[in-house]
Amino acid sequence: MSESVTVSWWRDSASELGIKMMDKLIAPDAGWEELLATGRRDVQLALDATNMKTGSDRTVLDLGCGMGRLSFALADHFGEVLGIDVSPSLIAEGERHNDRSNVSFECGDGLGIKPQTITEFDSVFSFEVLYLLRPEILRPNLQDVYNILKPGGELVFEMNVVPFSWKTRLSMQFRNCLYALGIKEWRGWPNAPGFRRYPHTIESLSRMLKEIGFQIDRIISDNPKQSWFVATKP
Repeated sequence: MSESVTVSWWRDSASELGIKMMDKLIAPDAGWEELLATGRRDVQLALDATNMKTGSDRTVLDLGCGMGRLSFALADHFGEVLGIDVSPSLIAEGERHNDRSNVSFECGDGLGIKPQTITEFDSVFSFEVLYLLRPEILRPNLQDVYNILKPGGELVFEMNVVPFSWKTRLSMQFRNCLYALGIKEWRGWPNAPGFRRYPHTIESLSRMLKEIGFQIDRIISDNPKQSWFVATKP
């Protein structure tokens, strides 16, 4: 599998925008405690929405963990947390702040999900990440998730499934032009290729998960911009 532009950008471009700017869910001037508070909030919202299984006897992989904003929050609900991301700068920032004995980090290559320190998981969790992957990149990554889950293990992830409107497509083309001209952000949002969202539908995702072998337990789509999928490895 060839490396995608998205993966390459996330791996190499922390210096382009700054570490905090690479996570649009936090303010660029947010302190570390504020960042952790947003992580606890978002994890609790995810738990409430999905009824994801937790417990001190369970191990979870935080896929696309960034600086560990959610990894540290997940540590309150799981016995062991491994965060994995393609950005060495973000992983280094998470490690620098890590004071939790049950949290560890790894830097992935973006070509697959093959953790080294822990090789099987009870749960895999991903928030605001997978829609950054093209379908041909997403599928093998989900296959890797299936392979590292224990039998009965859960995959819980969030996905924006809103179809692209003509305004969205026009905006993407406009941002492409701005980025080519060296304008790195517009109206508070990066123009970089790493922030491009790819269109996925509930139907296409469900079909992909089933073809890989997952059993889809539930899909929570009260807000299509933040639809949750819970799937189990039989």
